[in-house]
Amino acid sequence: MDKPNLFRILEWIFVAFGAIVCAGVVILFASQPGQRLWPLPGIYFSEILLVSALAVASLIWKNTANPAFWQALPWVAGGVLFSFVIAGAFSIGLFLSPAMLAFWLAGVFSDRRLNINMASHIAIALLSALFQVFLILLISNV
Repeated sequence: MDKPNLFRILEWIFVAFGAIVCAGVVILFASQPGQRLWPLPGIYFSEILLVSALAVASLIWKNTANPAFWQALPWVAGGVLFSFVIAGAFSIGLFLSPAMLAFWLAGVFSDRRLNINMASHIAIALLSALFQVFLILLISNV
């Protein structure tokens, strides 16, 4: 098996793993007895599920119109989860860290397969993490 095909398979494995972990973590934390879900943490749970779904969608539509947008989505998903990993370090963050790493690894293999410089995608991941921190602060103060 040549490297591009192996890297494509690894992208799928890591994104699928990340999405499954995200769904499992949301189900685990949402099903806590006495847990009030709305508005918080329901909004955060929705964001986690949305970014994991977008990462999966990025694999399906990566070779269509605007491929640069789709190639950045696993990095964005990892960045958003990074903010949850840091902000929720003693609760949900520990459980989301494998998904964050999986999305970033999928991004690494995608960039390697397509010979794309990772620096811009790393910057996108960090900017998405900062934006998510801003969103967390904004939502929690409303």
